[in-house]
Amino acid sequence: MELKLIDLVKKMEEDNPDLVYFEQGSFNMKPVYRKRSNVLHMELALPKLLPFQVWHVFCMRLAKITRCKTEVYLTVENSDTSILEVSEYIQHFVSLHPTLRIFQDSLPSLEKKYLIYHIANETDRDIAIQNKHLLEEFLKNCGFQLAITVEEMKVSVKIPTVKMKEEAPKPTQVYEEKKAYS
Repeated sequence: MELKLIDLVKKMEEDNPDLVYFEQGSFNMKPVYRKRSNVLHMELALPKLLPFQVWHVFCMRLAKITRCKTEVYLTVENSDTSILEVSEYIQHFVSLHPTLRIFQDSLPSLEKKYLIYHIANETDRDIAIQNKHLLEEFLKNCGFQLAITVEEMKVSVKIPTVKMKEEAPKPTQVYEEKKAYS
Protein backbone atom coordinates (compact mmCIF):
# COMPACT_ATOMS: atom_id res chain seq x y z
CA MET A 1 0.00 0.00 0.00
CA GLU A 2 1.40 3.37 -1.02
CA LEU A 3 0.70 6.55 0.91
CA LYS A 4 1.14 10.17 -0.06
CA LEU A 5 4.57 11.37 0.91
CA ILE A 6 3.35 14.91 1.51
CA ASP A 7 1.26 13.70 4.47
CA LEU A 8 4.36 12.24 6.10
CA VAL A 9 6.36 15.42 5.47
CA LYS A 10 3.56 17.55 6.95
CA LYS A 11 3.54 15.41 10.09
CA MET A 12 7.29 15.81 10.40
CA GLU A 13 7.04 19.60 10.22
CA GLU A 14 3.89 21.63 9.62
CA ASP A 15 5.45 24.75 8.10
CA ASN A 16 7.95 22.99 5.89
CA PRO A 17 9.01 25.29 3.01
CA ASP A 18 10.02 22.25 0.95
CA LEU A 19 6.55 20.68 0.66
CA VAL A 20 6.44 21.40 -3.06
CA TYR A 21 9.14 18.76 -3.69
CA PHE A 22 7.04 16.03 -2.03
CA GLU A 23 3.57 16.80 -3.43
CA GLN A 24 3.54 14.09 -6.11
CA GLY A 25 5.60 11.61 -4.10
CA SER A 26 4.57 8.38 -2.43
CA PHE A 27 6.12 5.85 -0.08
CA ASN A 28 5.63 2.22 0.76
CA MET A 29 3.45 1.66 3.83
CA LYS A 30 5.72 -1.14 5.03
CA PRO A 31 9.11 0.36 5.82
CA VAL A 32 11.58 -2.27 6.96
CA TYR A 33 13.05 -1.90 10.43
CA ARG A 34 16.21 -3.84 11.24
CA LYS A 35 16.24 -4.24 15.00
CA ARG A 36 19.86 -5.40 15.37
CA SER A 37 21.33 -2.41 13.60
CA ASN A 38 18.53 0.03 14.56
CA VAL A 39 18.05 1.02 10.92
CA LEU A 40 14.81 1.98 9.19
CA HIS A 41 14.79 1.19 5.47
CA MET A 42 12.26 3.30 3.55
CA GLU A 43 11.52 3.52 -0.18
CA LEU A 44 10.15 6.73 -1.68
CA ALA A 45 8.88 7.48 -5.18
CA LEU A 46 9.17 11.03 -6.51
CA PRO A 47 8.61 12.67 -9.89
CA LYS A 48 12.07 14.32 -9.91
CA LEU A 49 15.30 14.49 -7.95
CA LEU A 50 15.48 16.37 -4.68
CA PRO A 51 17.96 19.22 -4.26
CA PHE A 52 20.68 18.09 -1.86
CA GLN A 53 19.61 20.37 1.01
CA VAL A 54 16.01 19.16 0.81
CA TRP A 55 17.13 15.51 0.76
CA HIS A 56 19.56 16.03 3.63
CA VAL A 57 17.05 17.84 5.86
CA PHE A 58 14.37 15.23 5.14
CA CYS A 59 16.71 12.37 6.11
CA MET A 60 17.81 14.16 9.28
CA ARG A 61 14.22 14.88 10.35
CA LEU A 62 13.16 11.31 9.62
CA ALA A 63 16.04 9.99 11.75
CA LYS A 64 15.14 12.39 14.55
CA ILE A 65 11.47 11.40 14.57
CA THR A 66 12.09 7.66 14.33
CA ARG A 67 15.07 7.76 16.72
CA CYS A 68 17.06 5.41 14.56
CA LYS A 69 19.38 5.50 11.59
CA THR A 70 17.46 5.76 8.33
CA GLU A 71 18.19 4.43 4.87
CA VAL A 72 16.07 6.33 2.38
CA TYR A 73 15.95 4.94 -1.15
CA LEU A 74 14.52 7.17 -3.86
CA THR A 75 12.97 6.08 -7.12
CA VAL A 76 12.66 9.02 -9.47
CA GLU A 77 10.72 9.28 -12.74
CA ASN A 78 12.75 12.16 -14.20
CA SER A 79 16.40 11.97 -13.20
CA ASP A 80 17.71 14.80 -15.39
CA THR A 81 20.33 16.68 -13.43
CA SER A 82 23.28 19.03 -13.64
CA ILE A 83 26.85 18.58 -12.48
CA LEU A 84 26.26 21.12 -9.70
CA GLU A 85 23.43 19.09 -8.19
CA VAL A 86 25.48 15.89 -8.36
CA SER A 87 28.55 17.55 -6.86
CA GLU A 88 26.68 18.43 -3.65
CA TYR A 89 25.75 14.77 -3.19
CA ILE A 90 29.35 13.76 -3.95
CA GLN A 91 30.61 16.16 -1.27
CA HIS A 92 28.28 14.49 1.22
CA PHE A 93 29.47 11.04 0.13
CA VAL A 94 33.09 12.11 0.68
CA SER A 95 32.20 13.43 4.14
CA LEU A 96 31.00 9.90 4.96
CA HIS A 97 34.06 8.28 3.30
CA PRO A 98 37.02 10.68 3.77
CA THR A 99 39.50 8.22 2.26
CA LEU A 100 37.68 8.54 -1.08
CA ARG A 101 38.40 12.25 -1.44
CA ILE A 102 39.50 11.61 -5.03
CA PHE A 103 35.84 11.74 -6.11
CA GLN A 104 35.54 15.30 -4.85
CA ASP A 105 39.02 16.53 -5.76
CA SER A 106 38.83 15.58 -9.43
CA LEU A 107 35.73 17.24 -10.80
CA PRO A 108 33.86 14.87 -13.12
CA SER A 109 32.03 15.70 -16.30
CA LEU A 110 28.41 14.72 -16.81
CA GLU A 111 27.46 13.29 -20.18
CA LYS A 112 23.91 11.95 -20.44
CA LYS A 113 23.80 9.06 -17.93
CA TYR A 114 27.55 8.92 -17.28
CA LEU A 115 29.65 10.62 -14.65
CA ILE A 116 33.16 10.64 -16.13
CA TYR A 117 36.26 11.13 -14.03
CA HIS A 118 39.52 11.99 -15.82
CA ILE A 119 42.37 11.29 -13.43
CA ALA A 120 46.05 11.69 -14.37
CA ASN A 121 47.70 10.02 -11.36
CA GLU A 122 47.72 6.23 -11.78
CA THR A 123 47.43 5.50 -8.03
CA ASP A 124 44.43 7.83 -7.64
CA ARG A 125 42.85 6.36 -10.76
CA ASP A 126 43.19 2.82 -9.32
CA ILE A 127 41.58 3.95 -6.03
CA ALA A 128 38.71 5.52 -7.96
CA ILE A 129 38.20 2.41 -10.11
CA GLN A 130 38.18 0.11 -7.08
CA ASN A 131 35.68 2.25 -5.15
CA LYS A 132 33.42 3.75 -7.82
CA HIS A 133 30.75 1.15 -7.01
CA LEU A 134 30.31 2.76 -3.57
CA LEU A 135 29.64 6.18 -5.09
CA GLU A 136 27.35 4.66 -7.75
CA GLU A 137 25.32 2.89 -5.06
CA PHE A 138 25.04 6.04 -2.94
CA LEU A 139 23.91 8.14 -5.91
CA LYS A 140 21.45 5.42 -6.99
CA ASN A 141 19.92 5.40 -3.50
CA CYS A 142 19.47 9.18 -3.81
CA GLY A 143 17.58 8.78 -7.09
CA PHE A 144 20.37 9.36 -9.64
CA GLN A 145 20.62 6.93 -12.52
CA LEU A 146 24.27 7.47 -13.36
CA ALA A 147 27.05 5.09 -14.29
CA ILE A 148 30.55 6.14 -13.28
CA THR A 149 33.51 5.85 -15.62
CA VAL A 150 37.11 6.49 -14.61
CA GLU A 151 39.51 7.32 -17.45
CA GLU A 152 43.11 8.32 -17.80
CA MET A 153 43.59 12.05 -18.19
CA LYS A 154 45.61 12.60 -21.34
CA VAL A 155 47.59 15.76 -21.52
CA SER A 156 47.94 16.47 -25.22
CA VAL A 157 48.94 20.09 -25.15
CA LYS A 158 52.31 21.00 -23.72
CA ILE A 159 52.24 23.89 -21.35
CA PRO A 160 54.63 26.58 -22.60
CA THR A 161 57.35 27.69 -20.24
CA VAL A 162 57.51 31.33 -19.40
CA LYS A 163 60.89 33.03 -19.42
CA MET A 164 61.59 36.28 -17.71
CA LYS A 165 62.76 39.09 -19.94
CA GLU A 166 66.35 39.94 -19.23
CA GLU A 167 66.88 43.38 -17.88
CA ALA A 168 69.32 45.77 -19.52
CA PRO A 169 72.60 46.11 -17.63
CA LYS A 170 72.70 48.95 -15.18
CA PRO A 171 74.98 51.84 -16.01
CA THR A 172 77.36 51.32 -13.10
CA GLN A 173 80.46 52.07 -15.18
CA VAL A 174 79.29 55.56 -16.10
CA TYR A 175 78.75 56.40 -12.46
CA GLU A 176 82.19 55.17 -11.50
CA GLU A 177 83.81 57.23 -14.27
CA LYS A 178 82.08 60.42 -13.07
CA LYS A 179 83.33 59.71 -9.57
CA ALA A 180 86.90 59.43 -10.81
CA TYR A 181 86.77 62.87 -12.52
CA SER A 182 85.53 64.64 -9.42
